[in-house]
Amino acid sequence: MNKSIKQNRCVRRLAGIAGLCILFSACSSTPQVEQQSEPEPPIEQPEPVSETPPEQTDNSFSQKNQAGFEQIEQARTAAIAAGAQELYPKEFDQADSRYEALKQKDTENTDLTEEIQDITDLYRSLELAAQAKKMQKEINEQQFPDIDAERLALADKALSELSELYRMQAAGAQTLAKAQEAYDTYASLLLTEYTRLLTDIRNKVLNKKKEADSIKSAVADKENYEQAMTVFTAADENAQSGKFQDAKSGYETAYELFCEVYDRVLAKRQAAAAAIERAKQKADEVEQYATEADLITPIPKEDVADRSVLEQEATE
Repeated sequence: MNKSIKQNRCVRRLAGIAGLCILFSACSSTPQVEQQSEPEPPIEQPEPVSETPPEQTDNSFSQKNQAGFEQIEQARTAAIAAGAQELYPKEFDQADSRYEALKQKDTENTDLTEEIQDITDLYRSLELAAQAKKMQKEINEQQFPDIDAERLALADKALSELSELYRMQAAGAQTLAKAQEAYDTYASLLLTEYTRLLTDIRNKVLNKKKEADSIKSAVADKENYEQAMTVFTAADENAQSGKFQDAKSGYETAYELFCEVYDRVLAKRQAAAAAIERAKQKADEVEQYATEADLITPIPKEDVADRSVLEQEATE
């Protein structure tokens, strides 16, 4: 029996040693790390394709040239409005001929920008030339006494040189520059001279208005006074907007109207004053007669009342 017990103990020890071996073997072994797979790169989404069809390039110059022709038409219309056809008939016909020749070219496949600009400048120069010639005529007609003769000569020279450029059929840019020179010089001369002239006339009108105001014309002759003021105000507006001839005419009319108002009211006042003077003289005469009569034949006291009545009637 003792032998069995010893055998059992021996078996238990061997089992325990075996268990310890298994335990140590498990602890000392390197654990296997589970390999994680790398993330896959994101799939690039293709950009959405626009449904708008690509612009089609048009090699044609048709639209560009058409816009240029419209520009020429505007310049031509302005030249006609300024009177170029009447004042420069030969030059205007030449411009039209060049324009018609241009329209016969291949506008679909040829860039006509430079030629379009040349003819546009030509028509614009004709517009300015017509206006300059009108101003030249106006200066000669007005005969401004204090005009700058040297600058006037320069303006006349520029206009003459412009005519020569037209005769030579010079480029539009050249004719436009020369026309602008003539126009600017004439315009400056007119502005200076009309400013001086209109200032003098306006002051003359204002002086006459003051005379009319001094005798209460706005009340005594209201309708005609207001008419004169209306004409005067319109002349001021024309002067400010550069309508110098209309302003001059308006000031001259306003002056005449104020003169008429003043003379009419003054005549009425003088007539009224004369009537008052006559009445006063008549009253003085009656008083004198009564005094003389009292000296000759004194009036009794009871007739004094009657005498007062008589004096009142004589005064009336």
